[in-house]
Amino acid sequence: MNKQELLTTLVLSEQRIGLVQTLHCFYGANIKVSIGYTNSACNTGIDELCFSVRSQNALKRASIFTVGEVINTLNQEQIEKIRNLGRKSICEIKTRILQFGFDQLSDGEKVQFFSTLIDLNPEKTAEICASV
Repeated sequence: MNKQELLTTLVLSEQRIGLVQTLHCFYGANIKVSIGYTNSACNTGIDELCFSVRSQNALKRASIFTVGEVINTLNQEQIEKIRNLGRKSICEIKTRILQFGFDQLSDGEKVQFFSTLIDLNPEKTAEICASV
């Protein structure tokens, strides 16, 4: 399988089973992703992402109220320092933030997201291409 075939497969898989399942099925855990967020997306309150009560309360106690503030905390690798956020809660937050950003993308931007995913994870991409 070449890069273009993988790209097409990823896009079709996402449409069929969703983003999170597609990433998990093809790439597993610990992958690098890059997604752009608009100013309006960053200004969205965390209440709209329907986090669990534990995650939401921990973020609010840490004075994190918007998607942009969550993204900044993740980028600065400070999320692990927030009290009452364990591994599951952090995983939930990362997943919901990614899904929220992906849902904001146009169809063309979604294709670009997958193209960037392929480029950011060359080792795993090579494994996928070699195994099919």
